[in-house]
Amino acid sequence: MDNAVSRLLDLLLQGKQLPVSTQCMQNWKTLFNVTHDYEVPEKLGAMLVLAGDAARQVIELHPDCTDGVNYWRSRLATALTVSTFQSPWNEFFKYIDSHSISYLKMQAKLVNGERRTIPLDDSRLKSSRDALRMALDEIALSDLSAEAKLVLMDRVRSLIVAIENYAFFGQQAIFDLLKATAFDLGVLKEAGQDASESKSLREGLSILADLMTVASTIPVFGPPALALIHRITQ
Repeated sequence: MDNAVSRLLDLLLQGKQLPVSTQCMQNWKTLFNVTHDYEVPEKLGAMLVLAGDAARQVIELHPDCTDGVNYWRSRLATALTVSTFQSPWNEFFKYIDSHSISYLKMQAKLVNGERRTIPLDDSRLKSSRDALRMALDEIALSDLSAEAKLVLMDRVRSLIVAIENYAFFGQQAIFDLLKATAFDLGVLKEAGQDASESKSLREGLSILADLMTVASTIPVFGPPALALIHRITQ
């Protein structure tokens, strides 16, 4: 399921599979799928935000789980405080003990029972991201005004970042930006600035709109937003 608790648990379970003697920096890059050392601190910050979101989701739904949440959250904070980028991986993960994982598994099941949100397909997300990356070049070379280009390129870059950080911030961050992008496209179109010539932009947004059709948990707001997105991307 797509919620903060499940995504945090998934990250930690993936991390548990990495070599314990490898330096933390290298394993963080592997876990976060990044290339450069300077990208790791940003991802770690996002993981802390994810942990906070996970804690709030559990406690809001099940206040009686507060002690368990405090346990794994304090262990995670200690692990990040004690270990360094040069430490062996075990220096971090020795704090993420079986009790932490057990609490998270139990709490993920509880949240999943009440937040039945379907995870997004990774391969389709990557296809959308790749199309949006190509769209940046198409927009830059288009006949749109300089101001329209800046607005659209900022939106597209934000969407790409949201897709790349799906493990941390989930589908809602992507869908909020998708709806904002659709709105901007509609306003620009009414002003005579039509971006529909960008085939890659239409492709990237259409994939996200299709994913939203399946995964949206907002029955009242979802259909109007989807109608706008599909109208803009046709």
